[in-house]
Amino acid sequence: MALVRHLRLQLHFASLLKKTPEELETRFAAIPDPAMRERQRQAVVLGLEAPDGLLALQNYERFVGEMEQTLARSLYLADGSYSLADAAATPYIHRAEMLAMDRLWTGRRPHVADWHDRVRQRPSFEGGIARYITESVREHFNVPREEPWQKISQFLA
Repeated sequence: MALVRHLRLQLHFASLLKKTPEELETRFAAIPDPAMRERQRQAVVLGLEAPDGLLALQNYERFVGEMEQTLARSLYLADGSYSLADAAATPYIHRAEMLAMDRLWTGRRPHVADWHDRVRQRPSFEGGIARYITESVREHFNVPREEPWQKISQFLA
């Protein structure tokens, strides 16, 4: 989902802004698609104020809201048992949590929170997701959680 990448860049652009202008330009120049290059440049420079920022947040909000409605009727997304729908949603919900966006469901959408807890307990979560999150990735997302949420809640208000 391109919106996940966009939000990751927007919410954690501070680490990229520590780079010199030359380092940033080298990073952007390595992106072969001019449209993608410009979107990433705007995401880094403008943060959530980039043109796609509000759309990305609104789409995540809608996605989590639809999950809540579905999970109010069933333990899993497609029916009463774990399915491909759950497997497909898992990395996006987990990445949202890493981006300090878990308040989209924590305390607001209990069925999504319960679902996420159940999915994290599955052996496939460790084998298919958790083991691939390296220490450098963890460090990249190791930021104060309140700051990103303040930005998110302002844009969703």
